[in-house]
Amino acid sequence: PNYLLPRLRELQHHNLLRLVLLLVDSEDSERPILEVTSMAVTHDCSLLLAWSVQEVARYLETFRAYSKKPADIIKKRHDGAFISSLTDVLTNIR
Repeated sequence: PNYLLPRLRELQHHNLLRLVLLLVDSEDSERPILEVTSMAVTHDCSLLLAWSVQEVARYLETFRAYSKKPADIIKKRHDGAFISSLTDVLTNIR
């Protein structure tokens, strides 16, 4: 938390998307997670938790791969048909 707060303040107005990627590597992690969550929410950041170094690496690889791609690549495609949309809404549990 001592490192994170100045970094969040520094980045607050420079980026549209601000992510905090937190590696949870201890058994007693509830209190630090709550502190980091509070800081992230206060500074308008999204928080991602990872429980292994491999998971952190996958997140970073994915962010890097999609950083220059347009948003419509990852958006769900709709066929526009009313009946199929209605069927989808009525048959899926959310």
